[in-house]
Amino acid sequence: MQANLHALMFALENPRGRGMYISRFAEPRLFREDSGLFAFILDGWNREIWRSMSASEFNLTEYLPKKTSMKVDVIRSGDNLDSSFIASLTVGWIRFGISQDITLVLVDDASEHVERIYDFRWTLFKTLGLTGLVLLLVQVVSLFWGLSPLRQVSRELDQIEHAHQEKIMGQYPDEIAQLSTRINLFIENERKNLTRYRNALADLAHSLKTPLAEIIIMVGSKESPDQNRLEELTHDMNSIVEYQLKRASSSEFSVIHKAVEVEKILRRLEQSLCKIYADRGLDIQFELEQGVEFYGDEGDLFELLGNVLENAFKWANRVILCRTSSIRKSNVVHEGLIIEIHDDGPGINPNDREDILKRGVRLDERASGQGIGLSLVNEIVERYSGTLDISSSSLGGVLLTIKFPAQ
Repeated sequence: MQANLHALMFALENPRGRGMYISRFAEPRLFREDSGLFAFILDGWNREIWRSMSASEFNLTEYLPKKTSMKVDVIRSGDNLDSSFIASLTVGWIRFGISQDITLVLVDDASEHVERIYDFRWTLFKTLGLTGLVLLLVQVVSLFWGLSPLRQVSRELDQIEHAHQEKIMGQYPDEIAQLSTRINLFIENERKNLTRYRNALADLAHSLKTPLAEIIIMVGSKESPDQNRLEELTHDMNSIVEYQLKRASSSEFSVIHKAVEVEKILRRLEQSLCKIYADRGLDIQFELEQGVEFYGDEGDLFELLGNVLENAFKWANRVILCRTSSIRKSNVVHEGLIIEIHDDGPGINPNDREDILKRGVRLDERASGQGIGLSLVNEIVERYSGTLDISSSSLGGVLLTIKFPAQ
């Protein structure tokens, strides 16, 4: 606009008569109608003294400058995108020997400017639209590829549900592997629980079979039943039922672990057992790692330690040692746990150590030796994927070592 206005000023020629002449050296668009660029010249009283051929049909009053300036002043006629650009310049002009100010006004309707903007917008729209479609396609492909392990897990779960496989077998990324491991633990635990219930019912039926048969014979006999014997059989049956219910209703393993402070449980058990066996005068020693925890059900830990410690209290001569430590590994959710119970009692014959851990030991077999309750302890340890080891203690008696692996 400034360049065209200066070109217009330099194209002014001396007036001929009352008119004003503009040479062809000015912008050619000024001499072509509907070119979008037009100009006019005003005198000092804002009266038109010349207009370009391109402005022949325009009302120029709306383009009159509001102020005059000896410098090029470019403004817009409005705030819209298609508002025209108006450039004005006031110069001194000598005419007939008289100097007067004239104002040159150049107007561009901004059609080319608007067209360029629209072209840019359309190009931007196409570019961004294409980019958006590409990104959307990439996102869809990424989601499809990223969620494929979950779809595979779902298919494996369907296979497990229809008994075509026993557990999740596929290899998955670390984010999914932990989920599949927990699901496998849950499935394995449910199978173990079902087996445990069946075994408990079988043991209960087998244990009650003999006393029930004897009661039936006694009741069906013409002679009066032996009341003392009936009471004895009833007591035995009640003991059998309580024991089997205790085994069947022990807390189920949960994949959602709860941290239980081991020292707290040991101290509670020590307090109770010391009252029961106060006459034995045992020396209870503790070597406990500070802050060590068991991840599981508190009732399971209480049942487990209660049986083991009660055996130690029964068979120790003078000393019982409780020792705990943790198993630390990298990239695990829960640390492992080692519990050792030592006593200085008579110990267990190495040939009998395996037998006292067997499932389904009858009541009379459980009541003998140091194996009381150890079958239940072994089942609880196995449900947490741990190990129970019986060996000789440095104190001279039995060492029971319970290990729960890090997970």
